[in-house]
Amino acid sequence: MSITTDSNDTKMHHKKTLPLGWRISLHVAGIGSLLCLVVIFCLAPFEYKRVEKEVLTEAKILAEVVCSIYQRLGDKEPYDYARKLLLRMARVRHISLVNIQDKQGIVRYSTDSRELGKEIAFNYGVIREDNEIIVTHVVSESNSSIGSVSVFIERDLMLSDTHKLLAQIAIGLFVMIFILAFLTKGLVESLVSARLSKLDDLIEGAVLQGYFLNRASIDRFDEVGEVIFGFNQLLSIITQVEANQLEKDHGFREAQLQKSMRLKLEEALEQLKRTNENLNRKFQAQDLLMQASHSLGGTLKKEMVVERLVCLIEEKLHWPQFAIFLCDFKNKERPYLKLAASFGMSKELLSTTTVDFGEGITGMVAQTATPVVISDLEQDESLKSWNFSKKSGFYPEQHKTGSLMAVPMINKGYVIGVMLFFHSKIKSFDAEDAALMGALGAQASLAIVNAELYETTLELSTIDSLTLVQNRRALVRQIEYELARCQRFKTKMSLLLIDVDHFKSYNDRMGHVLGDAALKAIALALKEAIRKVDFVARFGGEEFCVILPQSDLDSAKEVADKLCEAIRQIKIVGADSQEFGYLSVSIGISVVPDDYEDLSSKTAVTDIIAIADKALYEAKHRGRDKYVYL
Repeated sequence: MSITTDSNDTKMHHKKTLPLGWRISLHVAGIGSLLCLVVIFCLAPFEYKRVEKEVLTEAKILAEVVCSIYQRLGDKEPYDYARKLLLRMARVRHISLVNIQDKQGIVRYSTDSRELGKEIAFNYGVIREDNEIIVTHVVSESNSSIGSVSVFIERDLMLSDTHKLLAQIAIGLFVMIFILAFLTKGLVESLVSARLSKLDDLIEGAVLQGYFLNRASIDRFDEVGEVIFGFNQLLSIITQVEANQLEKDHGFREAQLQKSMRLKLEEALEQLKRTNENLNRKFQAQDLLMQASHSLGGTLKKEMVVERLVCLIEEKLHWPQFAIFLCDFKNKERPYLKLAASFGMSKELLSTTTVDFGEGITGMVAQTATPVVISDLEQDESLKSWNFSKKSGFYPEQHKTGSLMAVPMINKGYVIGVMLFFHSKIKSFDAEDAALMGALGAQASLAIVNAELYETTLELSTIDSLTLVQNRRALVRQIEYELARCQRFKTKMSLLLIDVDHFKSYNDRMGHVLGDAALKAIALALKEAIRKVDFVARFGGEEFCVILPQSDLDSAKEVADKLCEAIRQIKIVGADSQEFGYLSVSIGISVVPDDYEDLSSKTAVTDIIAIADKALYEAKHRGRDKYVYL
């Protein structure tokens, strides 16, 4: 075994790289320069404050001295000595001006003749302006010939010596740093670079050519010496590996043959595993369909069918998230899907409980009666063509990863629902799953259709087909139920028997079509005017009956009055031609047990109705459009 490398490329790489000594020296110079600048910038404010403090002290002393001299000279003394003193003060570099004011603030003496005669306000103490500091000393004695002395100091001249000092310090530090950088360069080259250069020569001259018997010399055991020692050990290991490789070459073909046989065995085992999984899936599918045929067909309640379907899918397939939508065809022009049940589906996935046909995946499957399987929601390009919104049942903007399957529930060629399945992992569903769910959906749809037919038949047996309220058979059963409650819990019940006034004349005058429409409107008004616990039924013809559970006579009268008013408010063609100018009803009231004591009698129902009927005829006799209790 040999290692070959293009040595020319290696040399070119070394030529392009700055030597280690230079790099370290530049780092030292850079870091030192940065530290120097930090020191200068930190030292400068303190030095400026110190110089300013000393100059201000000198200026205050100078102002006081000048005040004392001029006070001692007096008015009669000559001012030549004072003038000379002021001129000498003017020669101080950072003092630009000295003014002496009288009591009125007018400059009487100054180092600058242009200031004479100016009026300056008294400002005791130190005043700082843009580039000037003014130190003023005010004379407190009342008999003094002068009022104050002001010394003007130029800030730039005051700090010029400080600037020079800081510059000299900075230059000295930079010189020391660059000297230290060059010394560091020489030290690194002697201790590291020269020794590593020898190691590099060995690598380029022998190792890269495939000769691993040469070794590098170790002059001292520091960090570089340890690197050279480790390199020598690496060469020894490579030499040993090359020798061992020669010994293993003769068994390479045998190893290749064994590997080929092992791969074939693994492939056969994998094929057997897939076959076993397919058989197991088919067995589970058959078991699921068999369980569904027994479980789903054993009930005639649609809610129970859906509940058993959810349990079957969860127990047999262990899919973590799914939902079942059933079609609602009440609106023939625009049918929609309504969520019937869900398992494990979060609010982010189920954005709504109703889905329009053609909306999103759920609505499109219901419209086309074709299953949809998406193995990877993130990579599938077909999702862009779906009409998604937050009302589409499944909103992929909330979950962009995972897999999805939607299967229609079909009965005799019509879609009655959609089963929607979601998994957070990709490739969790395939065509076989869709076929299995299609068969299960067909069984479930048959059970749901049978349950709906049964519920429709049961409803037709108790619902009046014209007014859509309960019929007389349901009324009798409800009265029996309420009588039993009254007897057991010692409560009251009221019954209102209602008859439409002059309905025969309205029917003869307006025709049977409008007569039926009037009965529907009256039934709807009665339903909307009573409580949810109350019961309304069509007694026969134009007669209706209302049961008021747990209601005494006062409550019954209140409801009867509300019902009369509700009928008067009905707006229908021909109502203004009635006797009162509107539709009206007469109501007879009976209260249990006030009107009837023997609640256990077989004739109790007919007797209670008869009492209300008698009161009804009394209401008609009294002029109609009223209620009567006898």
